[in-house]
Amino acid sequence: MTESSAVKINREACEWVARFHGAEPSPQTLIAFREWMAQSPQHKAEMQRLAKFWGDLNVLTELAVPSKVESKAASSLWSHLSLFSNRKTLAGAFALSVLLLVALVLPYPSIDLKFPEVFSVDYSTTIGQQELVVLPDGSTVLLNTDSGIEIDYESDYRRARIISGEAHFTIVADPTKPFVVYGGNAVVRAVGTAFSVYLKDNDFEVIVTEGIVELSSVNKLPERGSVADEKPAILRTGQTAVFDQSGETVRSIETIASDEISRRLSWREGLVTFSGESLEDVVSEVSRYTTLTIVILDPELRDLGIGGFFRVGETEKMLQALESSFGVHVEYIDEDLVHLSAVSKDTAN
Repeated sequence: MTESSAVKINREACEWVARFHGAEPSPQTLIAFREWMAQSPQHKAEMQRLAKFWGDLNVLTELAVPSKVESKAASSLWSHLSLFSNRKTLAGAFALSVLLLVALVLPYPSIDLKFPEVFSVDYSTTIGQQELVVLPDGSTVLLNTDSGIEIDYESDYRRARIISGEAHFTIVADPTKPFVVYGGNAVVRAVGTAFSVYLKDNDFEVIVTEGIVELSSVNKLPERGSVADEKPAILRTGQTAVFDQSGETVRSIETIASDEISRRLSWREGLVTFSGESLEDVVSEVSRYTTLTIVILDPELRDLGIGGFFRVGETEKMLQALESSFGVHVEYIDEDLVHLSAVSKDTAN
């Protein structure tokens, strides 16, 4: 399997993170790390992106700058990672999963990798939880909050069914056994690629982050090992489409910018990001990650545009931002219920 440049840099960056986790790096390791970072701006940018997992953009990048105090920098990084490993946040849990995954996927698996011919298991997450699943062939699935999937492998096919929620798949290529993902009446077929799926009400959204997938419909739940036989819609890297479950049709395919893909899939890094969405949509999205019930009392607030990001598990900080930056009054009725309303003159005073 041939890796793209971006995938190769990401894989190497994850390997560096794994090297720094759990022990102080040696001077030789620091030298090698600086050399790797200096190879291109993309190397440095990818390491900065991974550094966001624990909220410090400078700790890793400072190691790439020649310094007489590199031992101090190494100690700072080591201490920071040690503290990070004790944080009981969703972002922290996902970052640790990434570190563990590195040991499982390096070197990159080949299509001749041996794995059980029969493999069937279900996975699910609760509200506010994410789980990284490593499949027998080296493919991975990252489950978002309140999501569930069924995995079914046999000698001639690989299949997953989305029961609820959202997931991102990274598929190891095997042309003899395409990977098929079912969601309601929609079916996605991939060989070796990466994509996300989101099953919500009557919609099934697909975003392709690498490679090509086929999106089509089925008239009923497929028989074991079967795939749809109608002409599929083709989605390529950077494209997204929504399958309408009620009409069993694929809506128009849209090409979106890489930064917009990153925003929509920022949940993979433990972030929820908004860029002008209505307060009503923001509350709907945030509610996926918390058991707190948030009610908008004033109808005129529902269309209020909201921008920014917050870490999953930090709903209280998001509510504070609504008060301080968007003029929304937040009232805690009890530990499970919050009311949002327009700021009155009395409240403002």
